[in-house]
Amino acid sequence: MERARITAPQVGGWEDIERFAKGEVGVVNWEEYPFKPRTTFAIAHTDKALLLRFDVDEEHVIGLCTELHGAVYKDSCVEFFVREPQAEHYYNFEMNCIGTILAARRLSRSEKEYLSAEMMQKVVLRTSLPTGVPFKGSGCWSIEAQIPFEVIGIEGVPTLLEGNFYKCGDLTPIPHYVSWSPIATPSPDFHRPEFFGKIILE
Repeated sequence: MERARITAPQVGGWEDIERFAKGEVGVVNWEEYPFKPRTTFAIAHTDKALLLRFDVDEEHVIGLCTELHGAVYKDSCVEFFVREPQAEHYYNFEMNCIGTILAARRLSRSEKEYLSAEMMQKVVLRTSLPTGVPFKGSGCWSIEAQIPFEVIGIEGVPTLLEGNFYKCGDLTPIPHYVSWSPIATPSPDFHRPEFFGKIILE
C-alpha cells in the first residue's frame, strides 16, 4: 500500500494561504462506512509552527462537545496525527466544528498523556462557526490550527514529518471515518502510525 505524501512550503503566515500545499481527505478505508463528506486541507509552516486548514462540506454538521480533551470525535470532527520519522510516540489533534480540541502525546490509542493547559495555550484555533457554541445544521465549515513545533516536541524546523489527516463523526447521523493516507486495518482505526504519510517541509 502506497502512503500519501505532500510537500509543505515555508510561508510568512496565514496571509500566504494561497501558497499552502493542498490535499484531500478522501480515502474510504472501510466498506461498511462509505460516507465521505467533501473534506480538503491546506498545510504550510513558518520557522516556528505548522499552519493547517481544513474545509468541510457535509449534510449533517454537529458540534456539541465544548470540553477541552473531550469526545470531539463524536461530533463533526477533523483530525491531524503527526510524529517525527520513526519516533515511538505520536501526537494527535482532534478538532470539532466549533473549535473544541483534544490533543495528546501517545504511544497508542490507550497509552496517552493529554497536552497540558500551558501547551494548549500555544495552539491557536480559528473556526468559521462561533467557537464553543453548540451547533447543529448543514453546509460548509472550516477550521485553522497553528501548532508550534515545540508543542510536538521539536526544536527548530524539521525537514520531514509523518502524519495523517482525517474526517470523522462517530455520533453524526451518518458515521464516517475517512483519511488522507490509506489505512489497511479490518475496522476503523486512526491510531496506526505505520500508515502515516510523508509531510516534507521545504
